[in-house]
Amino acid sequence: MNSNMCINDLTIEDIKSGKNWIITDSNELVEFDNLEDVHISQNDTFSEVDTILYPAVFVTENEEVSPLVLIRQVNDLDYGGDYCEIHNGKWRQLGLEPNPNAPSGTEYIANPLSIDSSFDTMDNEKDDLRLYHREEFKKWSTKL
Repeated sequence: MNSNMCINDLTIEDIKSGKNWIITDSNELVEFDNLEDVHISQNDTFSEVDTILYPAVFVTENEEVSPLVLIRQVNDLDYGGDYCEIHNGKWRQLGLEPNPNAPSGTEYIANPLSIDSSFDTMDNEKDDLRLYHREEFKKWSTKL
């Protein structure tokens, strides 16, 4: 595993693998001008204070599929975080440039952590949002 890897180094295959990544130095999130330059490392174990990079897909209403990554603190109560997308072959932070023509769609996170409360519902056993995301990611990521 390469701890000197940056978001910019992620490949489509990395996204399709569905494996979560950790931001190796969360200070870089404020120190670096470009989110894509933040260093990451693949990881299987996370704590509630870690900053995670979730692989994801974005599916438009026309069923066009594109890769995304979601960067957030594991136990931040708010859903979402910072996103990067591939644009002209390179990763870039999403939302820095207004795009009134951006397509509508839905994101699916590859592997939401059990300790990430932003995926909790009123009844996690009856309405398993984590499982829903995993299944939809698996379904749509094959189209990347």
